[in-house]
Amino acid sequence: RQGIKGPTQGYWMSRLDRERDNLLSAHAWCEDAPDGARMGLNLARGTKLYWINRGLLGVGHALFVEALRRPGAQQRDEIRCRALFDAGQFDFYMGRYAEAQRYLEESLAIARELGDKVRIAAALQPLGMASLGQGHFEDARSHLEEALALARDLGDKRNLAAAMNAIAQLYRVEGALDEAERLYEDALALARELDDSESLAVGLLNLAMVSICRRSEDKAREMLLQVIAIAQATGSQRVGLSGVEVCAGLAALCQDWEHTARFFGAAEAHNGSTGLHRDPADEAFLSPLMEKCRGALDAAAFEAEEARGRALAYDEVMRQARDWLAQERPRRR
Repeated sequence: RQGIKGPTQGYWMSRLDRERDNLLSAHAWCEDAPDGARMGLNLARGTKLYWINRGLLGVGHALFVEALRRPGAQQRDEIRCRALFDAGQFDFYMGRYAEAQRYLEESLAIARELGDKVRIAAALQPLGMASLGQGHFEDARSHLEEALALARDLGDKRNLAAAMNAIAQLYRVEGALDEAERLYEDALALARELDDSESLAVGLLNLAMVSICRRSEDKAREMLLQVIAIAQATGSQRVGLSGVEVCAGLAALCQDWEHTARFFGAAEAHNGSTGLHRDPADEAFLSPLMEKCRGALDAAAFEAEEARGRALAYDEVMRQARDWLAQERPRRR
């Protein structure tokens, strides 16, 4: 788990690719092994980021659900608390906000019983985002503000960066771009200190979307080139596909409607196969831009470009996005 988070992420992702069948066999073995319930929860947690970054959310989610249901896994301790948090995150990433809320509320309840402020702060972040996904803005604000205050008190840079990103998402949905940008930049600085590629990419993506909203084309392009490079270095499809979605938004700003539709189609196709779902802030960013694209192209032209995107293999999508970002463009009037 530690290897997947940090600068050795690419190495560990490749190593786990080779061991994937063994990971699944070990999970199955935990069903009957002595102390298998506890080992199963730890195994699911240790490999969580692998399943997410490889676009195998359905597999990872199933592992957590099965591990949490095993006899012996019901003890309300730190291990179950953490596993419930992870299961809730999978549901959130897949757009299942009500299911995510159920897991996360149980995780939060156990964390409060244990008096574990770190776990309380961690659970509140995705719980706030799950509330936002269901349109419960006041609940979202309450959860996210508590998460940020706790993370600041604890001084944990990783949790603090995540909490800053989370509440900035709420601000971005509400159109408070100055507040969102300030928090994104602070979170990005922490990600650089931690040498955390995944968090660095998330920060860059969020700032790129703010730049697009402000019509700052060059800033957004520079950030997206960095995101694509991180995705290719780490093999994270989650990062890569998020980058392609934001490329669709940048193409709309440039009024390059063909690439807007193509990048959107590619992201939709690959997200559909991986189980990834745009979070509420990203949906609020992209939807109006796609409506503009549909208005600029006739229906047949939009469908043709979107179909071209859907037909592209992941590696080809990434190549086209990188090449498009690197092109020199005339200044728009």
